[in-house]
Amino acid sequence: DLFLCGSIFIMGLYHFVLFLIRKKDRVPLYLSIFCLLTAVYGLLSGERYFAQIFPSTGWEFRVRLTNLTSFMSVPVFLSFIQSLFPQEFKRAFLHALGVPLILLACVVLLTPARVYSHLIPVFQIIGLIGALYTIYVLVLAFTRKREGSFILLTGTCAIVFTMVNDVLYDNTLIRTGQFIDLGIFVFIFS
Repeated sequence: DLFLCGSIFIMGLYHFVLFLIRKKDRVPLYLSIFCLLTAVYGLLSGERYFAQIFPSTGWEFRVRLTNLTSFMSVPVFLSFIQSLFPQEFKRAFLHALGVPLILLACVVLLTPARVYSHLIPVFQIIGLIGALYTIYVLVLAFTRKREGSFILLTGTCAIVFTMVNDVLYDNTLIRTGQFIDLGIFVFIFS
C-alpha cells in the first residue's frame, strides 16, 4: 500500500512539474491533482497509514479527508478525460456530474460524519455513471482512431474494475479488500 501510494504521489508531482513547464496544457494538471488525491486517499483507506504517520489527527478529520479526496477525484478524472478527448466527451456531461459531486464535497466540509455518511451511496452512483460514460467516450475515441485512446481505455477499465470491487467491498457484498490504488497504479503506468 505504501509503495503504491508513494508511486502515485511521485507521478502526481511529476505531472504537476510538467504543467508548470507548459501551463496552457491542463491535461498534466488534472492528472497531477487526480494522482495526489488518490495517494492521500490510499493512505486513509485500507491499512490507514495516515493515522500512523499523523497520529494527532482525529477520527472525524480522517473520515472527512477520506470522503473529500474520494468525492473530488471523480470530477478531476472526468476533467482529465474531457480535456484529452473534447470531441467525444461532452462538457455538459462533465458539469452534470461535477456540480453534484462538488456540492457533496461541500456537505462533507460543513456537516459531521453522521450526516454526510448517508450521501456516500449517492456518490457511488454518480461515480459509476461517470465511469461508464468514460468507458463509452474512450471506446468512441478508439473507434475514431484517437491517439492514446486504447491505452487509456485499458487503464480506465482497471480503475473501474477496482472501483466496483471497492464499492461492493465497502457495502460488505464481497470480501476481497480495497484495490483502487492498484487500479490507479495500473492506469498511470499504462
